[in-house]
Amino acid sequence: MLYYKKRESKKKHVLTIVILIALIIFSSLNPKATTLSSNVASSILMPINKVFYSITTSFQSAVDSVFGSKANRERVEALEKENDQLNEELNKLKIIVADKKALENEYEFQKKNSNYINAKVISLEPSNLFDRFVIDKGSNSGIKKGDMVVQGYMDKDKKISKALVGRVEEVGLTTSKVVSIMDDKYNLSFKVVASNDFGIVNRRSDGALEGYLLNKDSKVAKGDDIVTSGIGEVYEPNIYIGRVREVFDSTDRLNKEVVIDSPVDYTRLYSVFVIQNNEVVDEKF
Repeated sequence: MLYYKKRESKKKHVLTIVILIALIIFSSLNPKATTLSSNVASSILMPINKVFYSITTSFQSAVDSVFGSKANRERVEALEKENDQLNEELNKLKIIVADKKALENEYEFQKKNSNYINAKVISLEPSNLFDRFVIDKGSNSGIKKGDMVVQGYMDKDKKISKALVGRVEEVGLTTSKVVSIMDDKYNLSFKVVASNDFGIVNRRSDGALEGYLLNKDSKVAKGDDIVTSGIGEVYEPNIYIGRVREVFDSTDRLNKEVVIDSPVDYTRLYSVFVIQNNEVVDEKF
């Protein structure tokens, strides 16, 4: 039976070939037959074309039902882009609202210290948010290596004063790199305003400054104001650093240690002021 089916299939195949050859010969002998052969071919291929078109249409309909038509997809993409832009603007407005007090302090500080150079923070070091950053002012604005960097803040007497941020470490033509006092590679000498005792900041932890008093009998207390000592001539004296949060004895009980909070929010550091080296520092401390 299987052999018989194979023979029948072979006969049909041969017959199909013979018919096609006859059509080709007939078409070449009679030009009018070309139309006939074309019609015959069309008739043979029409069911196949219908099936193919049906499949293609169904597939396109399925794609459109899931993803939408091309026009709709383009519209959705445009709306998504517009939505992203609106969200970005909204986030900027939220930052402005959240930093309203800081902006007010900056405005009041700038009015009183117009001779300081106002600069915007344009980038942060990738290693640590608090350590170093770049400002948009350089040598063409008169900035030099070693210049102090400060920010305006409202003190406990509701007056706008300046708090130490850091100092300029590298200067380019239009930008400068600032190393902040939160960089633990450098020690920072300080003075307790209430007692005139001196100390050294030698550690940083969780956005706070940690150090010790040189005099183990110092009367430093929680809430005391801390300013720069001027020792080492890295910073001018009497620039506000922060306020004592905690006082405790060292492990060996040979020193008093302190934790100091800076009024500068380094996580929201957008604008600073640069004091040039030749500027005379006049502080109340």
